[in-house]
Amino acid sequence: MATMSDDLLQDTEFLTSLRRDMLRFADLQLRNRAQAEDAVQEALAGALAGREKFASRASLRTWVLGILKNKIVDVLRGRVREQPVADAGEDGDLDAYFDHRAHWGEETRPSEWLTPQQAMESKRFWEVLEACLYRLPEACARV
Repeated sequence: MATMSDDLLQDTEFLTSLRRDMLRFADLQLRNRAQAEDAVQEALAGALAGREKFASRASLRTWVLGILKNKIVDVLRGRVREQPVADAGEDGDLDAYFDHRAHWGEETRPSEWLTPQQAMESKRFWEVLEACLYRLPEACARV
């Protein structure tokens, strides 16, 4: 007999939404897109393989995100043993928007601000917010 969790794990729309949310969370925590994608794939594979262990005490989404959190911790622990190679060109595009004091440049300053509701619906708002989160110290961005 199929359970609700089995039905959700077969639902393409649910899985697409879940994967998008997981990737966003992992990307913010790990600050490395490739490692974030790997952690998400491992978490989803683990959830599919262990779906009989899902006890329905929490939502399926919460359970899978819990698996992802454990995968992220594994990656962070692995970083202690490895020395990461910095990608010097990664922030080059963003630096063009700001001056040496990290303020908006004259030519890149927003000319008209949106209302808060418009800003929340703006794709560009989320791109800028994500760019700002990446500039936060690692410990602050995880909060």
